[in-house]
Amino acid sequence: MQNDVAWNQKFTVTYSMCYEKALQQLYSRLDKALSFILLVLSSGVIAQLNLWSVALGLVMAIITAFQFVYSPGQKASFAKFQFQAYKNIFDRFNELSEDQIWTEYKNITRQDTDEIQLLSHCARLTSLSMLGHKPDELIATQRRFTRMEKFFAFLSGENPECEIRAKQLLKQKKIEEAKLKAEKKSQKP
Repeated sequence: MQNDVAWNQKFTVTYSMCYEKALQQLYSRLDKALSFILLVLSSGVIAQLNLWSVALGLVMAIITAFQFVYSPGQKASFAKFQFQAYKNIFDRFNELSEDQIWTEYKNITRQDTDEIQLLSHCARLTSLSMLGHKPDELIATQRRFTRMEKFFAFLSGENPECEIRAKQLLKQKKIEEAKLKAEKKSQKP
């Protein structure tokens, strides 16, 4: 029983750490992409003054409003701070008592960033992999990513090892099936 509680605590902290890391990367990349798009569009507006420049100016205003309202750069910084706090607990996990772990965890959790559900399965698989589950084991026991989860995992730069291993196994299976077909064709007269 004691072992289950310790594992659950470690998984919870690891999951939160992986999740905040994925959020930090996603928001950081979103902020940089929006800034780059604004830079490109502003050069287009400066280069010419016609109907297109008005349309580009409108798009720039929408992107700027989005950045102002949602502030992905600020959310990225905050998610990085949360990630570092969770990593601090993770690194000291063996030194802390159960009560200390939960106290620190609850203090950090109060300030968590807003959750994007499409990153949760990715964070779960990454945390299970960090806790010693083998990719083949995760492939057999966990569901596969949906297309949107794959897209968000790609955007955040978090593609769990088991998903990569699953792709490798599928390729290997297709190659073996192709070899079997080729052998059957060569055996027929």
